[in-house]
Amino acid sequence: MQLRLNIHVLRVKVLVSLALFVTSPAQAENICHDLFENVLPGYVLEFGGGAQREFSKSFTEIEWPAIEKDQFSHPKTKTTLINLGVRFLDSKVEFPALDVLIRNYLKILESKKVSEKDAIYPALPFQNLNTKKIALLTPGVDPIPNAGWKVLDQRELANLRFPLIIEGLRKNRYPLYSEHDLFHFITFAHSPEYVRGILKMAKTEWPEEFMDEFGARMQFIVEVTALVNPKKRTDLFRILYVPSKLSASGKNRRTSENYLNILRNLSGDALVRHSKVLIETALKTLTLYGGAVERSYELHNEVLSSFGSLRKTLAPVSLFVSGRGPSGVNQETLAAFPIRLQRLLEIRDMSKEELTDVIESNGFLIKYFWGIDGRQYITLKDNNRLPVISHEKDREKLDDLIRLAIARLEFALWENITIGQLTNALAPVYPDQNSYEMHWLREVFGEKSGIVWATNLNM
Repeated sequence: MQLRLNIHVLRVKVLVSLALFVTSPAQAENICHDLFENVLPGYVLEFGGGAQREFSKSFTEIEWPAIEKDQFSHPKTKTTLINLGVRFLDSKVEFPALDVLIRNYLKILESKKVSEKDAIYPALPFQNLNTKKIALLTPGVDPIPNAGWKVLDQRELANLRFPLIIEGLRKNRYPLYSEHDLFHFITFAHSPEYVRGILKMAKTEWPEEFMDEFGARMQFIVEVTALVNPKKRTDLFRILYVPSKLSASGKNRRTSENYLNILRNLSGDALVRHSKVLIETALKTLTLYGGAVERSYELHNEVLSSFGSLRKTLAPVSLFVSGRGPSGVNQETLAAFPIRLQRLLEIRDMSKEELTDVIESNGFLIKYFWGIDGRQYITLKDNNRLPVISHEKDREKLDDLIRLAIARLEFALWENITIGQLTNALAPVYPDQNSYEMHWLREVFGEKSGIVWATNLNM
């Protein structure tokens, strides 16, 4: 859920254009302070009123309780929020005024010695009231327009979001107008390699006919990417089942099928026991990069919640077996894999009647579980054909899916790639399909996944 900021037309009669030439975030921080103090007081007062109160209320009621309960939250999340000016007071959260937040973010960049070309700056979306042109501008860094401009709110940006964001990123700018966007900046602040990768992708010149694929790649990187924390590799060896049983790969790349072959030795009961270990521990080994997975509330209530209801409880079947194509990118995250595995275990515990009802509700599931014709039949004496549904065979099919889910998860965790490798591989219009990174994406998410669709432009 994104918070709408009601930022209206600037109530300053005359704004002098400031040609600001900054050499460092520190200089920008000082100029930003002067700008808000002396040039934009009406705007600051307005943001410091209703919008700031909405932020504080939302953080108190939604975001902070989610962070408190989320054992998988990035360890630097709370520290970064405090450094940005957010204050946690018992059960209440106080959110800083926008100028304070921007200045604090610039201080973080300065402390990390991040250069201007390697930084993504928080920007406000200004629109010219006459031409309707929109520009993402950072107070303290960019020239502020004369009177006749307003700052757009989230509702007004809805139909322009992706093109505007890409245009901004090509100038090292990203909009900050909601809690969701704030969590992007938390990730930007503690991962310079991630920022460099995003900027490289955004600045690639794309043919117009492939803009959908470009959008899918950016969505994958900016919103839902999660990769193994390299410092957790020792922990992983204790957690995972397959790596200790892998033979030396030599010159051949390992595949998820290699993992699957080893998992076929596990009995159904052993499969369940190991699945529970992965469900409890796998997320703790990840670094969450994308804004939608960095934010605790959004991760659990938007990215992962589609696997939570009985109506959608067999979604993993479709995801793992058939893929979701272009529409699936927003849920193709390693953070979701343990959740999907948990749902498959819940399905395994269903009674014959419950499982039959769910299978019959979906044409894809009928084909997957009961054959290409949708049914297996016996012929009775009166030549009436009735379906034969074997609960044991359905359970075997489910166990196959559980093995596949574990194989892909363990492959992704043990054969992991870095965020720099991933963004470098996704940046070219035509990625090298023979690269290890493309091999990794196919093995983890499947040949028919959205991210594979977005990278294979010859399909």
